Amino acid sequence: MNNKYTAIITANRRDVTKMNPKILLLNILDNRNNLVRDHMWVDETYFKSIAPKNNKVTHTVVFTANKKDYLKSFTFCDIENIKVIKRYRVKKSN
Repeated sequence: MNNKYTAIITANRRDVTKMNPKILLLNILDNRNNLVRDHMWVDETYFKSIAPKNNKVTHTVVFTANKKDYLKSFTFCDIENIKVIKRYRVKKSN
């Protein structure tokens, strides 16, 4: 069963040898606004077309996904219905 989530997506990526590139999701909330994970690396292919191109912008996205057990926590699979609901310009710190 797919559940609805909200998260912040940044331009942060990582390439893991012999694995798919990953993109960072932050402050992942469930449909009741409960924090389910503070961060998670997910397969970049799901978010590549909407991901920020640089670290001057972040996006808040909503999506549906299934939880998949991973080590002592979980990750997402079957990510679908991705929509950008807000775009932010990151403020420079002094």
